[in-house]
Amino acid sequence: EEEWHRVHDKFSEEANIISLQPFLNIQLHLGNLIKSGYELHLVTSRKDKARIPTIKWLEKYKFPNHRLHFVKHREKHLVFGKFYVVIEDDLQQARDFAQTGTPAYLIAHPWNVTDNTETIFRAKDWKEISEQLQNKYH
Repeated sequence: EEEWHRVHDKFSEEANIISLQPFLNIQLHLGNLIKSGYELHLVTSRKDKARIPTIKWLEKYKFPNHRLHFVKHREKHLVFGKFYVVIEDDLQQARDFAQTGTPAYLIAHPWNVTDNTETIFRAKDWKEISEQLQNKYH
């Protein structure tokens, strides 16, 4: 928990957020999901000081129509209840959603290695997630 706060304090600085590059073709993949009927909610546990830089970053990279929500660390599943599906990078948060009955896709990172289950699916990138969601749920 302490490490999360230390990392996110540094990450929340505007220069660090603005310098990040989005995932390859993320706008295309999110746009395809929206066209397939999904409603896009971006839910983050970034710290308060990251709010404005995050909004600027999303505008800079022209993310498609979405709703943006800031919540406390590891409370996404508590705040919003059940979604049709969630896409996460935090393994514990994915498990918490899965316990509520919401399927979770994990974008593969070294910190979230796990086996696929009936409700948690690990994917290598957004292209794979987009294709699976368009085929599986629609």
